[in-house]
Amino acid sequence: MRGWRRACSQRKGRDPLKGTPPVNPSEDAARPYTPAMADEDTVLEEAMGNLKEAGKRIRATQSLMRSEGMTEGENHRDLLTRLSTALAITEAAYLEARRRRDL
Repeated sequence: MRGWRRACSQRKGRDPLKGTPPVNPSEDAARPYTPAMADEDTVLEEAMGNLKEAGKRIRATQSLMRSEGMTEGENHRDLLTRLSTALAITEAAYLEARRRRDL
């Protein structure tokens, strides 16, 4: 086992990924890409959807940490700072994808 997976299994006493099938992007993706789909608007729309979802997840994580009082301590402050940075970059990427789609 590698890195975080080993740490998780040691912490919980089990392997959290045991029985999880490997992901094959061409078969398991919500919208697998085909050569016919590879036009620019489709790619930008997909990117915008993914970035919007990522922003929601980051905001949810920030909210959860704050509601649980996880704002004290150096480790938590660092994580909250990184989440804020990730959200800003995600929002900037979303706006850039939208701008390029609208050209």
